[in-house]
Amino acid sequence: KIAEDTRQRIYQISRQLGYVNHRRIADRERQSIKRVALAFVCGDGPCDLPTDALARGAFRQNLRLEIRYVKDKDDSSITASLLEIAVDCDALLLNGYVSHAVLKNLTTEGIRYVVLGPPLGGVRDLPSGSTVVTCDMVDMGRAATRRLMALGHQRIGFVGTQRAVGMLQDSLLT
Repeated sequence: KIAEDTRQRIYQISRQLGYVNHRRIADRERQSIKRVALAFVCGDGPCDLPTDALARGAFRQNLRLEIRYVKDKDDSSITASLLEIAVDCDALLLNGYVSHAVLKNLTTEGIRYVVLGPPLGGVRDLPSGSTVVTCDMVDMGRAATRRLMALGHQRIGFVGTQRAVGMLQDSLLT
């Protein structure tokens, strides 16, 4: 038998560490996010993701960032993998091949998530409560060019991957 004062100390330490005895993170009473997983859904594609800056940012914010790669190909398998990852985290950061169906499933399960970059199918008609963070590549290119010009640079080049005529990179060069 465990003494009552020992039991209370264990409960107090568990609360301080954020331990939750629950299979889902749907415990909405907790206010702060302490454990975050970045799930990169890559399917058959390469799983290359620059994670150093994310790790440094998480450290400065006192977050535990876990980086996971999901190589599943269909929506139900992707959802199952993400739900398994979510068990150990307070929220998910999603990137890669994330469909509206997967987001709807996560929303239904009460999982908190933020999509980094546009999901498959674009940003219209997302499930209610979805959060997507993306950027305007044209304005980003112009802002970078203006900054370089302000620093006195006059010969500014653009280096990118191979592209087809009419792709987004064309608008960066105008």
